[in-house]
Amino acid sequence: MERKASISVAGGIFWDIRGQASKGWISRDSQPGEVRYSPGGVARNIAENLARLDIPVRLFGQIGHDRAGQEMMNQLTALGVDTLGVGKSQDQDTGTDLSLLDETGGLQASITDLSICEELTPDWAQRQLARIFPCEYLILETNLPVGTLQTLILEANRRQVPVVLDPVSQPLAQRLASLRGNIFLFCPNEGEWNAFQQASPSLHCQHILLTRGAQGLKWINAQGQSIEQAALPAEVKDLVGAGDSCLAAVVAALYRGATIAQALLAGAKAGAICVASTQTVAPDISAETVLAKRS
Repeated sequence: MERKASISVAGGIFWDIRGQASKGWISRDSQPGEVRYSPGGVARNIAENLARLDIPVRLFGQIGHDRAGQEMMNQLTALGVDTLGVGKSQDQDTGTDLSLLDETGGLQASITDLSICEELTPDWAQRQLARIFPCEYLILETNLPVGTLQTLILEANRRQVPVVLDPVSQPLAQRLASLRGNIFLFCPNEGEWNAFQQASPSLHCQHILLTRGAQGLKWINAQGQSIEQAALPAEVKDLVGAGDSCLAAVVAALYRGATIAQALLAGAKAGAICVASTQTVAPDISAETVLAKRS
């Protein structure tokens, strides 16, 4: 059997700082809780999930000349992620994402320092094309500058490589209005989907993977036909990263030849494992726990 190409993932590589309240949530006030640090960034999270699912993956992005960035690269390399497309900034520290959670693990607010991502310019993308392609899928996320997204989407379309796009947040989803091209799979939550539609985008999305939290997953094609997958039971500890794990599992299943229904089940499994962990990417995610078919 011919060996498949890797999946290429481009976007943010950040250090996650999460503060979780221990009792209730009090707005505009200090409160007791726990502060955790872990590797993060949507592109990095997706790449780690894919590696844990035994899918060959290449990561493209930027870190700083600092200990946090190097530690993340060492971890990813040990998992088998190709990080040759990750550069080191001469001027910026590795990006940071600060999230505040309530006692249930629900996100109350998040602030992300995207400064380093501004170095991922269209010229940077052009220099990376020989590494990014060929690939089975190109996964992009909106921490990339708009011009860079446009460059990579059109190049993937030209090469007939399916593009998977994660809008990341409602404000970033609105930035997609000026883009054109074809997206194989667009992966928003309900808030991001509404923001995207209100922006009157020119992008053509062949399929939508709508993540709905406790309501599960919904796959919608261009004709409006849909398939739904209920969320699986889980003891929720932390919701951060669940969407990234879900997206990675769905794409990994499709990469392995699964049906849409089977891919949605894999996404639900990965999401359930992730929310039951306090880490952004749960170490229990694997091909055996997520992609194995029921007997």
